[in-house]
Amino acid sequence: MALEVGDLGHQTLIAELREEFRVEHERLQKSLETERAERVQSIAGIRQSVDTLGASLVEGLTILGAEVESLISLVMHLKKKQVIAWMFFFDAAGSNLFHREVGFHYPVVLGAVAGGASSLKRRLQQTTTFASGSPGYSGYSGTVTGSPGYGGYGGDWVYCEELYCYTNVYNDAGQVDWDATNMIEPTCSAYDEGCKCNEQWEEECDSWGYKYCEQKSIGCYDPHDVSCMDYEVKCKDSFSSYCWDPSYGACPLYCDSTQLYCFSYGYDDKGLLNYSDYREYCAATETGCTCNAQWEHKCTDQWGYSWCQEKTQPCPITCGTDEQDCWTTPYGKDGYPDWNASYEQTCHPIDQSCPCDPLHEETCSDNWGTWCQPKVYGSCPIACGTDEMTCWVTPYDDSGNALHDGVWNEVCAPVADGCPCNQQWEKQCTSYGYTFCENKTNSCPVDCGEVETCYHYMSGNQTCATDSGCVCEANEISCANPDTGKVECDPTDWYPSGCPVSCKMSEMYCSNVSFDATGMMLWQDYCLDGDSNSWMCPIHCDATTSKKCGTPGSFDEHCVAISEDCPLSCSADQQYCWVDQYDPFYGGYKYCTASFWGCPIYCDPIAEKTCYPISFTEDGLQDWNAPVKESCQNITQPCGCGENAKMCRWTDEWGYENEVCYPTSIACPVTCQEDEQRCYITDYGSNGYPGVYRETCIKADQVCPCGTHSQQCHDPHWDYHYCYPLVDYWSNSSMRCPVYCTDEEDYCYSPSYDANGGWLSTVETCVPKGTKCQCTGQNSFSCDFNEWGYTWTECLPIEGGYCPPTCADGEVSCPGVHDYKPDGSWLGWSSPTTKCAASLDSCPCGTEAKACPGSAMRCIFKDEECPVVCGDKQKKCWIVYFTQSEECISDREICVGEASLVCPCEEAEKQCNVVDYTSSGKQSNTSVQCINKGAKCPCGANSLVCPDPNNAEDNICRPKYSGTLLNSCPKACTPEQEAAGNRTCIQTHLTETGAFRIQDLYGAGGSNASAVESGEKQKSKVIVVLDAVKEKVMEKLEDTRVLLNGELYLPKGLKTTITYKSQSTAVQGRRLTTRRASTTGAVLTLEIENEGPTSVAPVDVAQELQKQVKSSSTGAMKALGDLGTVNTKVGVRVASEKATITTRADVANQQRKAALGISDPTTTSRQASQGQVTTLAGNTGDTETTSMDDELSLAVSGRFYLLAVLLLAFSPAMH
Repeated sequence: MALEVGDLGHQTLIAELREEFRVEHERLQKSLETERAERVQSIAGIRQSVDTLGASLVEGLTILGAEVESLISLVMHLKKKQVIAWMFFFDAAGSNLFHREVGFHYPVVLGAVAGGASSLKRRLQQTTTFASGSPGYSGYSGTVTGSPGYGGYGGDWVYCEELYCYTNVYNDAGQVDWDATNMIEPTCSAYDEGCKCNEQWEEECDSWGYKYCEQKSIGCYDPHDVSCMDYEVKCKDSFSSYCWDPSYGACPLYCDSTQLYCFSYGYDDKGLLNYSDYREYCAATETGCTCNAQWEHKCTDQWGYSWCQEKTQPCPITCGTDEQDCWTTPYGKDGYPDWNASYEQTCHPIDQSCPCDPLHEETCSDNWGTWCQPKVYGSCPIACGTDEMTCWVTPYDDSGNALHDGVWNEVCAPVADGCPCNQQWEKQCTSYGYTFCENKTNSCPVDCGEVETCYHYMSGNQTCATDSGCVCEANEISCANPDTGKVECDPTDWYPSGCPVSCKMSEMYCSNVSFDATGMMLWQDYCLDGDSNSWMCPIHCDATTSKKCGTPGSFDEHCVAISEDCPLSCSADQQYCWVDQYDPFYGGYKYCTASFWGCPIYCDPIAEKTCYPISFTEDGLQDWNAPVKESCQNITQPCGCGENAKMCRWTDEWGYENEVCYPTSIACPVTCQEDEQRCYITDYGSNGYPGVYRETCIKADQVCPCGTHSQQCHDPHWDYHYCYPLVDYWSNSSMRCPVYCTDEEDYCYSPSYDANGGWLSTVETCVPKGTKCQCTGQNSFSCDFNEWGYTWTECLPIEGGYCPPTCADGEVSCPGVHDYKPDGSWLGWSSPTTKCAASLDSCPCGTEAKACPGSAMRCIFKDEECPVVCGDKQKKCWIVYFTQSEECISDREICVGEASLVCPCEEAEKQCNVVDYTSSGKQSNTSVQCINKGAKCPCGANSLVCPDPNNAEDNICRPKYSGTLLNSCPKACTPEQEAAGNRTCIQTHLTETGAFRIQDLYGAGGSNASAVESGEKQKSKVIVVLDAVKEKVMEKLEDTRVLLNGELYLPKGLKTTITYKSQSTAVQGRRLTTRRASTTGAVLTLEIENEGPTSVAPVDVAQELQKQVKSSSTGAMKALGDLGTVNTKVGVRVASEKATITTRADVANQQRKAALGISDPTTTSRQASQGQVTTLAGNTGDTETTSMDDELSLAVSGRFYLLAVLLLAFSPAMH
């Protein structure tokens, strides 16, 4: 398909203006002839006629409208020598591709006129005096219109056939003397000659064939003198030149005045448009655009405009001036219009109606004309007269119900009588001058005139008010209007509690807000004077069901349900920010930000973009101190840049358009064409330092060039070219391109060394596969190695290089040794004094070094200690010493049992097993922390920190939640309650029916003897190692603890705590410390401790569980089987400790003694028995007993603040 676009240009506009002024000139000439005839008869008549003619001329020139005003503005060419216009470019679909601003001189002759708009208007409006003294007309200069006119400021009229001109008068400074210029008589000239210029101060210029005068100091305007940015190209047409961004493609196609702009599409073999075959071209105006001979034919309208149209659509016919176009609607077989079929165009006399389809249409008419009505849509509507109205008669069924979906009859009725009513079911009512039909079952509305009408909502009745107001019915209540005092009626059912609150006009409705149980807002209205309260109600929120939100006394103050959170509220030093249309699913969000920073801007995501005008320093670095003011810019317009910056726009290799501010000292990225590739080039200095980075475009089949002081390298495997600098800046040595060997070759590396054995460089070469590499570098020799089943060759330095010899069977080759200085600093490598030995332990060490037998380090400095070598059943721990500021001082190694999960805490610390719980009260994680012995163990996540009822110096941790219920701390008896004989009780051992289960496993029977006395704390731990750990262990821990309590028949006064430590359990409490488990499974620890005096010691219960596990008791193994498999090889260990504590009763007694001034003596004693150490400390009662079976039994001594770090010693090679 092809279209033609005619080139109207400026000449068409001039032609139109000339035609308008020609008509005006003829009218003016006729008027002058009449005036001359009247002048012979009477001077007075001439004056009167001239006055009338002058007013007509001014009025006629004013009627020219926008054209005259446009030409007036052109006369201002002294200060603005060009007219600014916008040229829009469109694609074939009519979408705007781009627009540009161009400047040009309007194609008219300005002659010698060089004045502003006011000067020209003054010329148009002023009058002159004839020699006879009668008023005359100022001439309309051809410099503006190019038409003949009349002129003269005195004497006879001046008549010009084509142009009439004024010559500007200048003063000695070269400025226009407007007073003298206005007194100059007009002169005539021809179009092709133009007006004569002031030769001293002006020069003659040409604009599209028309001549005009311009001051020499300004010069003639050159529309092709355009300066473009460095990323733009200059495009040119016959009018001017303009700048174009090449990222949008080549310069737009331009057709001259003898050509037409055409564009076309191709067709496929089925005659459908193929939009991919689009092209633009220019065609001669005489021949027009070329149509596709197979699928198109050319159509031409009555104005000579032609276009190409598909052959499936006929060309429209051209009707005469006395005819009209008629389009026949196509119909289908069902009688409905077929909107997809082609319309048929015909011409019919303009005073007749277009014909209708006799089969499917009927001709309808009304007061405005005729039209064709499809018969399937019904018959023509009736046409009522000018004194009639159209009425629709309501249909009814046999019961008198209106059939709203039925057929409504359309009739005409006199306007004066109104519409007729259904005689059977309707009656006619008139109210306030309006007549209508009402169902007979309803009453007609009353017409109370100026008296108020009362509406009774329950019955539907209407009555007229009396002097006191409305008369209410039985089911209504009477309420007084607060302003009029008259009675108004409200339904009793609506207001069972009485009349609603009704405020005066000077009052406002306010509410007391509350909420019901479902969160529904309730309010109770009351009246408040408006003026005295600035027409703002106070916010009253019911304290029991609601709360107040927002800023007090501000417009955002409101009430919400007490269970809800208040919306966002900003402080005094903040401001409220929001985002509109945040995304398609969230209609915006709001937040507070510091008033100092202000709210960021948010631009329209479709029509706008956010601009950041960043600045740079003169060196090209971003200036972070320069102000950056964000702004929103239309997506079609470029963003601005800051200081020392320029806007760069380009299209990258992925087709994305970029717009970024670059330093003015750096070139913008380039936009490459489809057949080009982008090259990134770096220029290097002679010393190899990278310098300027730049981009360029080359043909896609060419290799990108390299920058200065660089070389071209090629990777044959990927066929990739790249650049290397000639010199390595860091080593100040020459650089070579890497060597690429084929699959049939091996890489060889030949290093060079200096006289002292220091490495200088390495040369990379390729040799045939299997060929031995040669050492060609300076000061090097070849050494063959044959170890671990592999053979290879190395190039070693002659000075300091050691090549191990090949030893006899049963001997090993001794490696090179480290030499040290006496102060322990490394001296270097050297050859061993003995080359072959029976074993590595027999090989010698270097100078100032000693051997470490059994260690992978073999030799170390003589004053250092050798690594500790642990036994088969041990593992290694590293104890690191730090200062108080956590600076490392030293470290040492120790060995612990391999079954130990973690390395021990330091001597002055104690270990705490910190348990984390989930939000439902289940154990989620157990971590080990080392804390000072005087501090209380912390609690984990979702825990309650509860005071230990039996120990005033300790806390107990409980889960915060039990399912969905909130737990609370246990409440023990107070000292006063215990002094009164009360005891804190703990109920355990319940059967499934809730009964107590009792079995005497510990031989306590009915004895009243206490194994643990009051004021004593005993704790025993049973440690079980698990293998094959199951999933979701932490969720099963509490169930396992309860099951074990049942199997142990846990005696009264004891409690248990279970912890689980896997290999991922971390030891916390030190910022620089981590510990890892040493087994592949996990360790389960059940702690048993007393809660006051008890007849069974915790160690007895621990030993009972140990016996059950060792004997694989069914109940114990079933309880533990939910977690994993018990590792019977490691065994079950029991660790116990005891301490004296200060009970809360003791605290109360001490407080009483302190008040009386009584103090207790303090003694310290130590005793040792059976491998246990017990320390007592007077009233503090601290007693510690350590069993060697404890998982943390090894205490680490040290006088510094230390930190233990667990490094698992899986093999000696880890040292």
